Amino acid sequence: METKDENEAYLKRLGASFDSCESGVLAVSGGVDSMLLALVAFDQDRKNMEIFHAVSPAVQSDGTDRVKQFSMKFGWPLRIINSKEFDDKNYISNPVNRCFFCKNNLYKMLRKYTRGTIFSGTNCDDLRDYRPGLEAAKIYNVQHPFVEAGMSKEAIRRLARDKGFLKLAELPSQPCLSSRIVTGTPISPEVLGAIYSVELWIGKYFTPATVRCRFTEGSIDIQLDDLTLQALSTKERGSIKIAVKRSFHFLNRLPSIGFSLYRMGSAIKRYH
Repeated sequence: METKDENEAYLKRLGASFDSCESGVLAVSGGVDSMLLALVAFDQDRKNMEIFHAVSPAVQSDGTDRVKQFSMKFGWPLRIINSKEFDDKNYISNPVNRCFFCKNNLYKMLRKYTRGTIFSGTNCDDLRDYRPGLEAAKIYNVQHPFVEAGMSKEAIRRLARDKGFLKLAELPSQPCLSSRIVTGTPISPEVLGAIYSVELWIGKYFTPATVRCRFTEGSIDIQLDDLTLQALSTKERGSIKIAVKRSFHFLNRLPSIGFSLYRMGSAIKRYH
């Protein structure tokens, strides 16, 4: 009962965030946060809202497919855009604050479509992490309804379950593919495509709880959750290495391939 009352309170706060603006757009990635935010926004048949989804080599196609499916099912007004971060040399160079340039390009593009409020799926947990993109959000006065409602990631998942979106509630975190490339290593669409191919292959044949293909010009590190990593046989590691080599065939010199335990944010290298 306590959880249900809590969820009702969250819904009222979220609704108040949307009702406070004359018009707005939601930046929806396809993950649980922004998808639930869109579901809540359109639950009251709001006519002043529009969904925007940005596609690029850094965006996983399953997220794009999910946004399209939900938009068709629930009648969301959807625009697919290219935020053109790959035209930005600052982004391509992959500095420690790469996310600032990604979000800056996204919000700059959204501002071309609206003078209304831009909403994001940022939650309270994000505020405790290193998120340069939040600095870009300040520039464009982006609102974060989950933050205003005091909602954590787990609270978002509970609300999704309560509203009957069980598969959505259990979606793993899906940071952009560029987050796999170690700070200072330039980003290219070809490498991102290879990373995604490797992760899909491992996900299909080993169904890990977590998989990340970390890339630098000198090494490729396959990071897995502890249970999956410990269970890998020598033969299975060899199969994964073959899949990695196949996906990265375009490189003149293939980096060394290793395995390690998944560590969130391990591709970020801060220089002092």
